[in-house]
Amino acid sequence: MLRLLARNVGMATERHGTAHGAWVIPSGILLDGDSVVYSGGVGEDATFDAAIIGKYGCNVFAFDPTPRAIAYAGTIDEPRFHFVPVGLWSEDSLQEFRPPAIPNRVNYSIGSSRGSTGFTAMCRSVESLMHELGHSDLTLLKLDIEGAEYEVLRSMNWGRVKPRALCFEVHGGVLRSLRLIRFLRKRGYVPVAVDRWNVTMVARA
Repeated sequence: MLRLLARNVGMATERHGTAHGAWVIPSGILLDGDSVVYSGGVGEDATFDAAIIGKYGCNVFAFDPTPRAIAYAGTIDEPRFHFVPVGLWSEDSLQEFRPPAIPNRVNYSIGSSRGSTGFTAMCRSVESLMHELGHSDLTLLKLDIEGAEYEVLRSMNWGRVKPRALCFEVHGGVLRSLRLIRFLRKRGYVPVAVDRWNVTMVARA
C-alpha cells in the first residue's frame, strides 16, 4: 500500500550508500557544489553522505546526539562533512532518548528512556539550525531519526523552509506513514521513490 501511494512519478533516480545506509535521490538534477544537505541521523554509517559529497561536491551538515554516532563522526576526515551533535525535533529542547529494542544497535529514539542506558540530549528544529548555520535554503533534508520524522516534518514552517527534496524513513505502520505522505503532498511534494520504508519526495517545480 505504501508503494502504491508513493509510486515513482517517472523521474530518474540513483541510489547511494551501503545496503543499510542507502538512500535514493533524483539523478543529476538535484545536487551540485553549492547545495546544502541536512542529514538527520548518522549512526555509524555515513556512506550516503560520503557518496553525494564525492559525486557532487556538496556540503552535508549531519546531526546525531548519540554517543556512538559522535565517536564515529570524529573519524570522518572530510571538510565538506559538518557534524553537529544534536538531535532533530519540532523545537529546541532537551529530550530523553531510549535505547534500541535490539541490544548493541545505535538507533536510539526519542521517548521515555528505559533505565540507565538511555540519555538526555539537546534537540533542535530545522529552522533554528538553518538560522544558526546561516542557511537560507536547503537542497535536501534527509531524516533517519527513528520516528521523530513526524514531529520534524509536521512542525516545519513550510512558508520559510522548503527543501527541494526530502528523504525520510517512516515508522509506526502503513496508515501513519500514508498520512505523512498525504500531508507532504498537500505541501507541494510528490513521491519519486520508495525503498523499503525509505521515501523520497521532491517539491513540484
